[in-house]
Amino acid sequence: MDNINNQDNKNSSHNPFTEQAIAKTKNNIFGFFITRTRLVILMLIAIIFGGILALTHIPRESDPEVKIPIAIVTTVYPGASPADIENLITDEIENKLENLEDVKLITSTSKTGVSSIVIEFDASANLDDSIKALKDKVNEVTGLPDEAEDPMVTPIRANDSPIITFSLAGDLSDAQLKQLGEIIQDDLEKIPGISEVPLAGTRQREFLVTVDKTSLNRLQISLGSVVAAISMANVDMPLGNLTIDSVDYNLRAVAKFTSLEDLKKVVITNKTGTSILLSDIAKVEDHFADKQTVSRISIAGQPVVNTVSLQVFKKTGGNILNIVDSAKERIVEMQKEKIIPTNVAVEISNDFSFFIREDLNNLGRSGIQATILIFILLFLALSIKEAVISLAAIPLTFLITFFFLNALGYTLNSLSLFTLVLSLGLLVDSFIIILEGIFHNMRRGYNSLEASLIAVSHYHKPLISGILTTVAAFVPMLLVSGILGEYLKVLPITITITLLSALFVSLIIVPALSKVFLKHRQINKQLKHSYLERFLTDRLRAWYKIKVFNFLANRKAKIKFAIIILVVFLTSLGLLIGNVIPVKLFPEVNLEFGFINVEMPIGTDLEKTEAVVTEIENYLYNRSDVKSFVTTIGQSSSFGFDRSSTNEHLANLSINFTDIDKREKKSYEIGEEIRKDLSYIQEGKITIESISSGPPTGAPIEARISGHDLVVLDKLNNQVINYLSETEGVINVSSNQNASPADLTFTLNREALAQAGLSVGEVSGFLRTAIFGVTATEISINNEDINAVVQLDQNTIGSIEEIKNLSIINNLGQDVKLSRLADFSLEASLATLRHRDFQRTVTINADVKPDFTANDIVNEITKKIAKDNITPKGYTISFGGEVEDIQQSFSELWNAMIIAVLLILTILVLQFNSFKTPLVIFITLPLMLIGVVVGMLLINLPFSFAVFLGLISLTGIVVNDAIVLIDKTRRNIKEKKMLPRDAVVDAGDSRLQPILLTSITTIIGVVPLALADEFWLGLSISVIFGLSFATILQLFVIPMVFLQLEGKNILKERQNNQDLH
Repeated sequence: MDNINNQDNKNSSHNPFTEQAIAKTKNNIFGFFITRTRLVILMLIAIIFGGILALTHIPRESDPEVKIPIAIVTTVYPGASPADIENLITDEIENKLENLEDVKLITSTSKTGVSSIVIEFDASANLDDSIKALKDKVNEVTGLPDEAEDPMVTPIRANDSPIITFSLAGDLSDAQLKQLGEIIQDDLEKIPGISEVPLAGTRQREFLVTVDKTSLNRLQISLGSVVAAISMANVDMPLGNLTIDSVDYNLRAVAKFTSLEDLKKVVITNKTGTSILLSDIAKVEDHFADKQTVSRISIAGQPVVNTVSLQVFKKTGGNILNIVDSAKERIVEMQKEKIIPTNVAVEISNDFSFFIREDLNNLGRSGIQATILIFILLFLALSIKEAVISLAAIPLTFLITFFFLNALGYTLNSLSLFTLVLSLGLLVDSFIIILEGIFHNMRRGYNSLEASLIAVSHYHKPLISGILTTVAAFVPMLLVSGILGEYLKVLPITITITLLSALFVSLIIVPALSKVFLKHRQINKQLKHSYLERFLTDRLRAWYKIKVFNFLANRKAKIKFAIIILVVFLTSLGLLIGNVIPVKLFPEVNLEFGFINVEMPIGTDLEKTEAVVTEIENYLYNRSDVKSFVTTIGQSSSFGFDRSSTNEHLANLSINFTDIDKREKKSYEIGEEIRKDLSYIQEGKITIESISSGPPTGAPIEARISGHDLVVLDKLNNQVINYLSETEGVINVSSNQNASPADLTFTLNREALAQAGLSVGEVSGFLRTAIFGVTATEISINNEDINAVVQLDQNTIGSIEEIKNLSIINNLGQDVKLSRLADFSLEASLATLRHRDFQRTVTINADVKPDFTANDIVNEITKKIAKDNITPKGYTISFGGEVEDIQQSFSELWNAMIIAVLLILTILVLQFNSFKTPLVIFITLPLMLIGVVVGMLLINLPFSFAVFLGLISLTGIVVNDAIVLIDKTRRNIKEKKMLPRDAVVDAGDSRLQPILLTSITTIIGVVPLALADEFWLGLSISVIFGLSFATILQLFVIPMVFLQLEGKNILKERQNNQDLH
């Protein structure tokens, strides 16, 4: 112990190693900048100007924009059943897509009249090239029915959802609301960054042609000829070129309808010598089409009123904050200009800009709070000037980061901001090491220039190694694939830029500023201890010196300590591996809005769905935590690829909750309460949709049943639903295997058709037109496109018998009854047929109550399925959704961590030219896991992606402290000729304050994040507990392991050297 004290009190001005370090550093790249203050000042001006400019231009959003190449192939075949769509459309297209390259997943939906095939390409695929290849494959498809429209390929974004919704409510008619909505729609779509603004709740204007069946039969006119006559009468057709007197003229035949009267005057036939006009055989009227959707709004508990909603979608790369602000400003301007009447209210819902601002403000506020706390701590630990230099270094580092993020095309989002807040502790670590070294050197008698040069000389290698090891911990995350990989990639990129910037600032800017701002200090002032030293660290150092020295001298104490650490570590690892600690990928977060989805049995009409929705609305009126809500009946929630589809059995309610600071419960807690309160409604299925943090993922539980026979699939579907419904913790069980009302099937008799002189296409077309109506032409009036729809009088086809008695006119003008041409029957039918990778697949989704995890529930269900052996040969039952995401994500993240460990090992071997020294450092890593597990158990947190991020962050921090400690130990042995035990004790003593400062500043940096939201809580707890345990334990573990692995060899080498001399 005396040896340590004596070495510490020696004046280093006589140390040849120190003088050599000063001379060497003066002549290297670091000394070049440290000795040229004016050049550094110019660099500072450039950093500040470039960083602020980048910060003002960088786009802002909530989460990193996930750009996964996805496309949808849509084919419309009006009136066709799901089975016909599957057989005639979907199968034909899928056959061509089997050899498409770079495809991750193909799913398809075949439902009445529409085939939708969704192709998800690999994340690494180029969207433009993938879409081109897809279009080429689709163009090769032949043999589709003549009545089917051409397949349409549409690129889709994985996060394709509205960023804000404007709802109009007022004392206006449906026509006036629609007209006003279209005016606002056109205006908003002109705003840069907006891709589309679809209208919901409107009724389309159309010219309805209701043909009289008796008139057709009397005049022997076919329904198809009426449609053809209307279509041929409304033309604008190019005829080619005509040359007259050497001049080329383009010829066009123009006979466009300009009014409803033009439509009425269409000549259908003149067989009798008299022109029969459309108005002679049909009722032609201008009206609004039957409602497919109902949209209405309630504000402040008032009864609902009809509304038109405008959902704003942004383009890829658009700045959500700017787009939403521009849209809001334009709405206000239109109100001031009286374009929006004063009696029309505009209610805003689903405003994602609020979520983004809240997230950015929380993280920004956390960063500022952490910076202030760090400044106070450094002031107490060092002095006011060192604290000011450190405070200035933080924004300089961030400005460099902003410059490069903007230059590389990245956005400022919650993940990149979190990375900056997290990196506060990491970058301050490097500033503390340099400033503490300068402070210590000036106390020993060196001027500010010499002190800066010595500090850089001593610490540039461990600093570089430390920064590189931290970067190495994050960079392998770039190897994570899929949506999570796209979501995560901003994190390693941001942390790499930030830490490399911090390295530049700590080795160039900080020493140069210290040289200037500290040069007038008097030597006697340097002898004073800082406030933190006087009141805390000096006492801790004295206590630590005695404790660690005695500990290292006591073999039994070391063995006992090692056994305890090993047992606790294995126990912690067992708790994780044994699923004692639940696993959840991303937690639900507290938002300003939520969603209720209503699903009635397929075939339910709009009025019955509306009756159930009215019950829910009456319930919501009485909730004080509901500010407003928008109801849409006839359409599901707007999230997903099929947002434009309408179904009368579906509805959704978009709820705006009261402000977060004005309610006691969180949005997902309110959602759970609503779910319980509405559980009495049995007519339909009510689901409460909560939004989780992180990228888009599957449902918490997703069971997939694949096979061919629909009867077997249906049986397995019911069995799995029963398993889920009987399992505790499972809610909102739903299946996409929905039976629809029975199909009324017309089995056409080909022999009878031939005798009647009719074709299958003619009869099918007649039925489609008669029952459903068909658009004969499109008429443009005052820039409004209006469909002319032809149908039979619906009052004459209200029953099966009336349909059988319909007559179709053949080419000879003869009436032929449908009953002669076909057999009529009712057959069971499915509403939708779905494929997954070309196999018929039924998907069952379920949510999980807050205190349960999907992983545990799936394990339980899987055991039941295996025990009961319900899966026939040729069929499979697999589980996906969040469980699949968790397995894939954590598998890839663990692989990334293994790669990170190998990279860190490589860096450490290069640093120390030894395998034993990196082993000493790596032994400290399990210490952090102990703390993390303790934290999760105490706070009752699941092992989540956020906790995993905390572990990766801890890897870099713990390794950094260990590197500096080992480096100091080695220099003590080499330069001061200390014995190994004295050297490691002195290293721990001299580095105790920097290590504690690093840990405390890192913990301070993440404490405000713990209060931000549920996602950051997991990460904060991980860092706080993990770092606390690792810091305390490594001060004893590293000396013990270092002496065990290297102490004897060092003594042996020294003895050999002495023997030689």
